This record gives sequence, structure tokens and C-alpha cells, in this order.
Amino acid sequence: MGGMKDLFGDTLFEEREPHQLTRISDPVTSYESAARIVPKLRELQRIVYETHQAHPGGLTDFDLENICGSHGSTYRTRRAELTEMGLLRDSGRKKLQQGRNRIVWEIF
Repeated sequence: MGGMKDLFGDTLFEEREPHQLTRISDPVTSYESAARIVPKLRELQRIVYETHQAHPGGLTDFDLENICGSHGSTYRTRRAELTEMGLLRDSGRKKLQQGRNRIVWEIF
């Protein structure tokens, strides 16, 4: 997506170092995996990932759709893909929203 700015700064997502998807305590294999994953993230996956980066306390799918715009399952599906890729995880916490307990998802 050459020339596309990220949602929360001036840095292009493609120009970020793969280590920004990892923690300092992660093994070198995590850094290698991040280097392979970054180019494969599609635009909506990037938006979902960057939105979660901007909310380190985690987000429910309901929160995510409110922040990104209500598009039915569009963002929820991208979150599920990122979860499968090992970039997001269930925090183990729930948040009561509109009378329902919802899973809080966070950066892995």
C-alpha cells in the first residue's frame, strides 16, 4: 500500500521494523516470524492491528467496530484472522456491553 499513512502516526506500516510486532523478551524465532508476517497483512488487517496497538488495554469486537466504523462482521473477521496468525489473543477478560459479556482481545 505504498504511500498509505497508518492510522496513528506518520510512519508507513511497511516501513516499520518487524521487531515492533514482538516483545523484547520474545525469542529470535518470533522476530523471524514477524518479518514474514508484515508483508502479508492486508489493509483491513493492518487497520485492526494498528487499532489494537493504540489500545493496549484491549478491545472487544464491539469496541473495534465502533472505532473503525460499523461494517457488520468485517472487522471482527479481520480480528479473527489476526488471532489465527498469533498477533492477537483473548486477554482472559470480559467486558459487559449492551447486556452481553464480550471477550477483550489484546496484542499478543
